[in-house]
Amino acid sequence: MRRFYQNTLIFLLRPYISRELPGWGYLYRAFIGDYTADARWRGRPPRWIRGKLHQYEMFVDLSQWTNRSTFFLKRLYDLPTQLLLKKLLHEGDLFVDVGANEGMISILAARLVGPTGKVISFEPNPKPRSIFQATIDRNQIKNIDLIPVGLGYQDGTLSLSVPKINTGEGTFGRSNYPDGLVEVIACEIRRGDDLLRDQKPKVIKIDVEGFELYALRGLEKTLSTAWPLVITEVITSHLANSGTSVSALVSFMTSKGYQPFKIGLKRRSFRHIVALTSEMVPSDVEDDFLWVHSSNCDFDSDSLSV
Repeated sequence: MRRFYQNTLIFLLRPYISRELPGWGYLYRAFIGDYTADARWRGRPPRWIRGKLHQYEMFVDLSQWTNRSTFFLKRLYDLPTQLLLKKLLHEGDLFVDVGANEGMISILAARLVGPTGKVISFEPNPKPRSIFQATIDRNQIKNIDLIPVGLGYQDGTLSLSVPKINTGEGTFGRSNYPDGLVEVIACEIRRGDDLLRDQKPKVIKIDVEGFELYALRGLEKTLSTAWPLVITEVITSHLANSGTSVSALVSFMTSKGYQPFKIGLKRRSFRHIVALTSEMVPSDVEDDFLWVHSSNCDFDSDSLSV
């Protein structure tokens, strides 16, 4: 009976949801569901689907809520970041992905920078990294270097706490999940400046569940010499769990000459476009921000919102 229910929803709703037609979000929440609906989707074998933003095949397990949204949307759920990268990255650019997880942002970047460009991805967690590597192999992607370490301000080994319901929420800080729902993995940590020596990234994306400031401190030379555009997740509680804060993150970035832009969406007709808002980062926040160096004279936030 469960398989019949699943097949019916896939047949009726996936064509509509994947086109992101009006009301698709309501239908998704009502019938497909978030992590609380994972049990209803167990029993289906994982599969490969083709992504609509990059045309590469992606591995999805419908019993995992993040993969389930990818299956129905034919893209990663994080639309603002993906639309922003489509505006920022061009043929021949270098993109650095810190906290690449299963690689869905990295493979989009690989398509955008083309064969003359390069993607360097860091992912310390072996489970999502193995899926990422399988994706690289299946699609024969030649311009991604996948490096099995986390980034910090000094070399060493740290414990990564990974919740069983979502590997993407693995953190080097204190986990919000009970011990019984978390797997702890010892991971190698390296300074980004040492691994990116003489490289000049166009864009660096950092999504490391509160460890952002430590990763940025290890990239201090790169930030000061290459002036890359930097995309970071900023979540107050995650930063606190890692022993830092929003004010400390903002202070570090502004001391390096960077200005924050909140990343959002706005609707134009039947499609979404990225919207950047120049504003200071509030103390209580759960948003993604683009950091732009004052020397980046070519950057025009208004030109991206088209």
